[in-house]
Amino acid sequence: MFKTYLEKIDRLNLLIRRRATGNPKQLAEKLDMSERRLYQCIDFLRKELKAPIKYNEIIQTYYYSEKGEIKLRWEDFEPPKDLKNNK
Repeated sequence: MFKTYLEKIDRLNLLIRRRATGNPKQLAEKLDMSERRLYQCIDFLRKELKAPIKYNEIIQTYYYSEKGEIKLRWEDFEPPKDLKNNK
């Protein structure tokens, strides 16, 4: 269930970036969730991740009002030298 929730957040992010969400009812259907759950997800992105999400009523889509990116995936990196020896 948790994986499904993260997948839905990731898909929501993708649709917002593409400005292809449709209205809230359509978006909830695309994500296979209730409108109430959709609003909770958007609220989470706005409050917890500080995502600048806006809604355009004319073209009926959510969008990001500022440049940036939400990343929900693990990214491998080389740790600093002082952390390598403290495994």
